[in-house]
Amino acid sequence: GHLYLSQPVMLTLLLLIRSVENSSLDYQSWTNLSMSGYAFAPLDYSAQFLTDANASSLVSCTCQCHFHRLCRLFDYDSLSTRCRLFQGDLTTMGQLI
Repeated sequence: GHLYLSQPVMLTLLLLIRSVENSSLDYQSWTNLSMSGYAFAPLDYSAQFLTDANASSLVSCTCQCHFHRLCRLFDYDSLSTRCRLFQGDLTTMGQLI
């Protein structure tokens, strides 16, 4: 499925990569910011989509992904404060549109 926007919306996609340490509670994440104005379009939306939430800021959306154990990437719309969390990765499971 593809994501179609009826109006230009400021979307920012962030890729979140996790590194699990010795303890299941001790992990780190790195956030790489893409160009603004894009959204993530997964190859299989129903299999990769985790949740659609509100986030007051980009940092808040980053934290939501960080604390969701399956989240590997997300996109954030600052105008609507929409934060979508996904599992999978950008290179094999979707694209920026």
